[in-house]
Amino acid sequence: MKRYTFFLEWGGGTYISQCSSNSLLEAIRTWSRGFDMTTIGASDHSKSKFLSGLEDETPTEVGGLASVWCVGSIVESCLAVIHIVETVD
Repeated sequence: MKRYTFFLEWGGGTYISQCSSNSLLEAIRTWSRGFDMTTIGASDHSKSKFLSGLEDETPTEVGGLASVWCVGSIVESCLAVIHIVETVD
């Protein structure tokens, strides 16, 4: 398994968490489904739009960096930018 670190930027804050998975896409699904929207000050009902936004996006590799991607979604009508880093244990 690989470990992925997620940096979510939304509403003026940066929120960092990790999850382990076999692949990047699996990690995004696992992380996003388990993410508690209230930890960033968003309402629970915003989660379905957040999840569907992530399912429609393809992670983009960040140029010039190894094992770093970016993806975005909407939380309460504002863009949430998520950087993902594959980390080594």
